[in-house]
Parts: sequence; C-alpha cells; structure tokens
Amino acid sequence: MGKFELKETPVAYFASSELEVGEIIGYSQKFSKGMNFILLMKSDEKLVKRLLPAYVNACVRYEEGETRARSLAMEMLLFVSGTMRTDKAIKEFGASDNSGFILFGSNKSILKDFVRKTKIKLEKEYKLELDLDISGEVASAGIIED
Repeated sequence: MGKFELKETPVAYFASSELEVGEIIGYSQKFSKGMNFILLMKSDEKLVKRLLPAYVNACVRYEEGETRARSLAMEMLLFVSGTMRTDKAIKEFGASDNSGFILFGSNKSILKDFVRKTKIKLEKEYKLELDLDISGEVASAGIIED
C-alpha cells in the first residue's frame, strides 16, 4: 500500500450558469479523467467543510483501488453526502439548479478550462480547510452503511 500525497490543491466556488444543470454535468463528465475531475453539488454552505476531507478520502480509496463508485467525482460525492448509496447522494447533494451550485475542481487548471468552455460564472471562492471534527465524520461514511 502506497502513501497518498496531495499533488495539487483542489478548488471550490459558488457558481451559476445559463446552461441547464444536466448540460453542465455532461460537460463535467467529459472533462473528468482519473484524478482530474469536476463535481457540481447543490448550493449548501454546510457542505463546504466536508469538501476537502471528502476529496482526500476519495483519493485515498482511488489510489488503493477500493472505490465504490465508477469515478473519483462520484466517490467524492458519496463522502460529501455521508452515504455510500449513489442514488441518494445524487438526489440529495447533486446540483439541481443552474442559478446557484457549488463547483469543485480537483485543481485550478481543470476548473479554469471547464469554466471557459461552459461559460460558468464564478461568484465566490470557498476556502478549503481540513476541519478535524468534520474529517472524522466524513471518513466514517465508508464504515457505517445506511
């Protein structure tokens, strides 16, 4: 088992778009490959503290070959949502409104390219921090099944 190293700093913004959410998600899937991905989530600032711990947990599982989801973006959404049920995570925490959503990028470069191609408006950058209380709660999502 290797040692996980955070190679690039992920970024997150409150964003909006003139495109429909389904269309934006379609573009995000085309941009996302391996460790580089885009994730759209519902606009809920309570989720922001969960983003970095969810990202780290998803990356560790990915590098260990232990993911439950087909993509790293979906694996991260599972950790953000606190459930390992894909349908529930998408329904409750996936973006559903183009007028405001959280846009997460595994690095600034992929997010910048994605925003340029989709004409998304970035309205507020979120500072991603590792809150140890939240981190433990996020990590336990894989242990406790609902």
